[in-house]
Amino acid sequence: MKIKQRQRSGMNNSLIMKCLFLTILFLSPMISSAQVNEIIDRGIIALTVKEQQVYVSWRLLKDDPEQAAFNIYRKDIGIGDYEKVNQNPITSSTNFLDTTAAPGHGYYYKIKVIINHVEKETLGEAYVSMKKL
Repeated sequence: MKIKQRQRSGMNNSLIMKCLFLTILFLSPMISSAQVNEIIDRGIIALTVKEQQVYVSWRLLKDDPEQAAFNIYRKDIGIGDYEKVNQNPITSSTNFLDTTAAPGHGYYYKIKVIINHVEKETLGEAYVSMKKL
């Protein structure tokens, strides 16, 4: 009698393990394909290239529509507010070369996205310090 109970118990454990294995095997593709949506900024980078040149780069986000355009704004530390530095919206890249930076100044850069002719603020900014030559 005890032998039959042990055999049934062993069969039940084996059946439970098989069901658990098959469940994990079945669900693993669904779990691994689930995406986590994070709120991230543009990842703006500003680098001094030459005496009066700053290379500004930023991220294209997953939610940006194909026709998104961008304006670049610069703020001279301690002097005034942000001013647009590009003449026309940037439509074909996510970088810009600012050739109007002054040596000896520090700047903050930020990017605004243009969607359906409406300019919107985006998260993030970058800082660069221009060396005085």
